[in-house]
Amino acid sequence: MSNGFVLRPILLTAGQVSATATSAINSAFPVANLLDPQPKVVVATTAAGSAPYNLRIDIDFGADVSIDTLAVMFTNLSATATWTVYATPASAGALTETGPNTLVSGAFGQLPQVPGRRRHALWAGTAVNRRRVRIYLVEPSLQSPAVISCGLVLIGKRWEPGDQFRNYDLGAGRAIDDQSIVRTLPGGETHAERAAKVPIWSAVWSGLEHSEMRALWAIIAECGTSEPVLIVEDPDAVAGQNEAMHYGTLTNVQQPFERTQAEKTRVEMRIREML
Repeated sequence: MSNGFVLRPILLTAGQVSATATSAINSAFPVANLLDPQPKVVVATTAAGSAPYNLRIDIDFGADVSIDTLAVMFTNLSATATWTVYATPASAGALTETGPNTLVSGAFGQLPQVPGRRRHALWAGTAVNRRRVRIYLVEPSLQSPAVISCGLVLIGKRWEPGDQFRNYDLGAGRAIDDQSIVRTLPGGETHAERAAKVPIWSAVWSGLEHSEMRALWAIIAECGTSEPVLIVEDPDAVAGQNEAMHYGTLTNVQQPFERTQAEKTRVEMRIREML
């Protein structure tokens, strides 16, 4: 188990993101869809081409940017899918796909534990200064139609408390907001009009230093309760990681000073996930 963290992703612009594919990018689902914070607005390939199918996403910040976290989320990739990410600084010129430039390469994340949920993958490493980033999503064999889709590419520098194992403090936990409408029928039986079951994660961090609190507050003040963030319970690549990656908007933020040490702060954050 590793530290949980919060990521306010860099807001990418149209000129910074491009994509290609083994087949082609579907004109109805262009790469510009990755700029939309709604995860159901996806970039997708066409059904043409032959295995292995791949989707390549390129990001060019225009200058070096400090990054230590990359999440590729809401994909339709299967259990055998892989990903490779290359990144180079501005001084290197055009990006070259070589070993020293590799951030991550291997299996694409963990399989969802909840049936029907889309699949995510995460790189959370040491901070590096990079201008260009190239992401390959590779699917060895897709069922017909052979289409790869991706809803979000989140990249930036995460907020993470300094001490170890600060992701499951007392009071943290999960809940479900079931949007279904349940009625009791005249005969006494129950009828449900099914709707989304929205996960909610309550994150609690205690004993924060002033510097940690200021950095976290900068994210909270910028995003409020309307702009999405990513909160990761545990970044380790183990079963359940898919469900430990919470993307959505904050619904409440409290700052009670409940510690006996006046210089320490305890923060509670609740995030309502997007599906």
